[in-house]
Amino acid sequence: MDNEKKSPREIFAEKYNLTKKNDFYLHTQSGKWILKHDACEKIHGIEKMSKPSINVITDDNETGTFMLISVKHGDLEWEDVGEATPQNCVSKYYRSMAFKRGLDRCILKLLKSYELFYSDSEIESTTSTQKTDKKQNSENELDNHGK
Repeated sequence: MDNEKKSPREIFAEKYNLTKKNDFYLHTQSGKWILKHDACEKIHGIEKMSKPSINVITDDNETGTFMLISVKHGDLEWEDVGEATPQNCVSKYYRSMAFKRGLDRCILKLLKSYELFYSDSEIESTTSTQKTDKKQNSENELDNHGK
């Protein structure tokens, strides 16, 4: 199959040796294609992008973390915000999540691929709510001593 019959997403995935099994998937709730963070890091290395520059804007356990991430790719540079707050992040590791979100956005936008994929760091999976519910149920069982 030549490139004329392939979608831009297929061409992108082929270029970086990305597979649906390991690197991306269709998010059924939104209908968006999701690229895993590890795949973004793989692309970052293949493209030999610069080490990210980080400027922390706010960092608070109550309101979350906001940081400005900057990445260079050849003559191009992209800055984007990474954020993680109690309202948009199940994990309490706000700094890590904010960094991942900002870095992944920079990588995808530098390659003009943000319309093809969103990063998994930007989408809360349905299982994260289920995990929270299971954790809460487990904690309740402990509190009630199994009663």
